[in-house]
Amino acid sequence: MEASEIEQMKWYPSGIATGLLLKESEFSGFNKFRLSTRWGTSDMYLPESNPKDENWWRMLTSSSEWWGEKIDLSNSKIEQIDLDGLEWKVVTFAGEVFEIYSIPLDVAGNSRTLSEIDCTNLLSPIGGLQYNGKDVLIVTPAAKGKSSVEVMSQMIESSDVDGLNKLGKRIGETLGNFSSSVGKDNHSPNVQRKWNNHLKKIEDCTKTNTLWRAPHSPETEGTITHGNLSLENIFVGSNSIEISCRPDYKLAAIPRSTENNPSIRDLATIFVSLNSHLTNLKGLEFEEGMRKEIIQAWSSKAPKRWSSQRAFDTHRGGVTIWEYENHLVLLAKSQALGEKVPGPTKDWLAKVSRLQASMFANRTWSAMSLLCWGSSAIIAVLWLNEGVSNIDGLAAIPLALIGFELRKIYNSRARPPWIPL
Repeated sequence: MEASEIEQMKWYPSGIATGLLLKESEFSGFNKFRLSTRWGTSDMYLPESNPKDENWWRMLTSSSEWWGEKIDLSNSKIEQIDLDGLEWKVVTFAGEVFEIYSIPLDVAGNSRTLSEIDCTNLLSPIGGLQYNGKDVLIVTPAAKGKSSVEVMSQMIESSDVDGLNKLGKRIGETLGNFSSSVGKDNHSPNVQRKWNNHLKKIEDCTKTNTLWRAPHSPETEGTITHGNLSLENIFVGSNSIEISCRPDYKLAAIPRSTENNPSIRDLATIFVSLNSHLTNLKGLEFEEGMRKEIIQAWSSKAPKRWSSQRAFDTHRGGVTIWEYENHLVLLAKSQALGEKVPGPTKDWLAKVSRLQASMFANRTWSAMSLLCWGSSAIIAVLWLNEGVSNIDGLAAIPLALIGFELRKIYNSRARPPWIPL
C-alpha cells in the first residue's frame, strides 16, 4: 500500500500530518508506517490483506501476538463494511455474527482490557491481535438490537416524552451495570494532576482559548472506562441494552490519557453524544429530562462512592469537566481531519468562560465559610489557653454554625449535573 493511498483514507489525520514513512514491520500480515504529525509521532499498522484471505487470517490467529478465541472463518460470509478496508462483518457457517476491525493507530490496548470484564450488557471483544500493549485488530460480537439513535429519532418524531425518559433510564442502568462490573482491583486513586495535564495537552495542541483545571473529589477514582462510548455504540433490544466495543479510527492521532479515567467520564461522553444527536434531531427540549434519568439510573447501579454529591459537584469538576474534555477531543478530532468543528462543540466551548465566572463568584461563599471556621478555631484555642473569657469563647459556636450554613449555600449554588450547559 502506497502512502498516497493512505493519505486519502477517511480516518487519516491530514489536518496535522507532516510525514508518513514505510518501516519494517515486527510481525507478518501488517505493513508498518511511521506517522509524524504536529502533535507527535506514532507507529501505524495496516493490514496486507483481509479476512476473506484464509491464509492471511490463519497466519494472524496462529501468531504469538494473537489473544482470545481463534475464529474459524471457513465457509463464512464476509462483507467489507467500510471504504478503507478496515471493517468487516462476518456471518459464520453456524449463523454467528461478528465484526472485525483493523485499528491503524492505538494508544492503550483497551479492547483486551474490556474483554476481561464480566458484564452481560457489554459486547466484549472475543479475540484480536495486540502488539506492545496496543490493539492492531479485534473481533467483537455484532449487536442485535436497534441503534439508540434510531430509537430516539422515532420517539422525538412522535414527541414521546415518557419514552425518551424511559430510554434515558435504561441507558443509565446499563452504564451503571458496566461501571459496577469493573472489579475493585481495577480501581485506582484520584490522579487529578495527570487528568489536568491531559487537558492542558489537548488545549495546547488545539490552541483553544479555554483553560480549565479541576481539583476532583476523592470519590472521583480511576477505573476502566469504555474508551469509545457514544449513542451509536448503544443498541436497544426488547429486554436489554447492549454496548458495542467497536473502535473509532478518527480518534487515532489525538492525544489521549492512558491513565485510568473515572467512570463519570463515560457519563460525560454519553451526554456529549446526546446533545449532538438531539441538536441534529431538533429535540433539545428533551435533553434535561433524559440527562436526569440517565444520572439517577446510573447512580442506582454504579458504586455509591462514585455517584455521591461530591463526585458530581461541578465546583470540583464533576461530570462537567469531563464533558469539557470530550468537547476538546472532538475539537482536536476536527482539526486532525481538517474538518469543520461540530456546532454543538463550538457552542459548548464558547460557554466555558461564563461557567467559570459563575463558579468564581460562588467561591465567595466558600471563602466566608472558611473565614468563620478559622475564626471559630482561633477563639476556641485562645479560650482553652485562657486567652479570652468564657463569654467571648462562646462566640466560637455561632461562628462555626454560620460557617456550615455558608458552606451549604456554596454547595447549593453548584450547577446541577443534569442541566445542560
